Amino acid sequence: MKIGILTFHYMINQGSILQAYCVFKLLQERFPNSEIEIIDLIPKNRGNGEKKFFKKSVPFIRFDYLARFISMRKFLKNRVKFSPNCDSMDLGSQIAFINEQNYDIVFTGSDTVWMDSEKLNHILPHIYYLPKGIKTKKNAVAASLDPLKDESRFFHKRIELSENLSEFDNILVRDNITFELINSIIPNKARQISDPTILYSFEENLNIRKNKEGVKGKIRIHISFGEKSVKEKIKELLISENTFEIIDFVEKSNVFSGDHIVDYLNEYADIDILITDRFHRSIFALKLSSALIINVEHFKKNPLPKSKGRDLFSKLGCPEYCIRYEENGESDLINSIKNLINNWDQDRFLNREHRLKQFISENQMFWQKVDF
Repeated sequence: MKIGILTFHYMINQGSILQAYCVFKLLQERFPNSEIEIIDLIPKNRGNGEKKFFKKSVPFIRFDYLARFISMRKFLKNRVKFSPNCDSMDLGSQIAFINEQNYDIVFTGSDTVWMDSEKLNHILPHIYYLPKGIKTKKNAVAASLDPLKDESRFFHKRIELSENLSEFDNILVRDNITFELINSIIPNKARQISDPTILYSFEENLNIRKNKEGVKGKIRIHISFGEKSVKEKIKELLISENTFEIIDFVEKSNVFSGDHIVDYLNEYADIDILITDRFHRSIFALKLSSALIINVEHFKKNPLPKSKGRDLFSKLGCPEYCIRYEENGESDLINSIKNLINNWDQDRFLNREHRLKQFISENQMFWQKVDF
């Protein structure tokens, strides 16, 4: 049997790259005698948009972007199999390309593959929905449409999406906002499963360092926040406390070797607090550390308080660790961070750890029972 995976494997983002790897490994375990590959479909506009190598001033090349691009490509190429490449932006050509590969099953997901985005030309259903014309069995694995900024766009395409999604054997989605919207379009079709970076034990397979021992000495804090002005305000708050040490992740290997992601993941064992607006970084810290994790839901990315981060922490029984950052709400954000830091203790960590293990176990059992 030949299986294809259609996902965002080309994003220059550690979370996207690792989730593509985890989907590949999960399917490899479920179908040990099958030929499995990631469909190397990279629409030209999206592929070029990820590179960002050049700028107009000296130095004209962004070597950090180039290094990350090469390293992340190598990480996957050393560990998974790829189909031939397709860079077409035309939906009909993309469908024809997938059919040419003669797959018995195609899995779409994980990541935000079902989002409505300018980067996907605001087409619904786009190629990641495996639209009509693709001749294979169709399944979705931890697919998501988060961030959802406008539900009306989906309901406007309700008939097309319903016809499209009715062809799927299984629709496994990652978060509640996707679950509710898909089931409102085609009732009782979607079921929920965790992100593959939770579901698959990548830390064991890649031999990643873990630290569940807790704080030793100064409290080490890593801040990963897209809005620089807010990040600096958070730093100012924490630097004023002598017990805190702000740390940045340092690449220890030659990033061109493809080991950058492994080095990056190993850094999580050395932190005691993570403050981030990134979903996968929260997951990495959950699995690799005993750190207090504060996930920030940003109003620009998530107009409604229904992000995948909030969904995850709610499922773990600790929704208070996903905090809302509203427009002009820096003071409220800072106060929320202070309160969470002041109230974090060993009992709260142990409770979160128990819920995480339970969540992983339940999702792994569900994954094994799905009839593909």
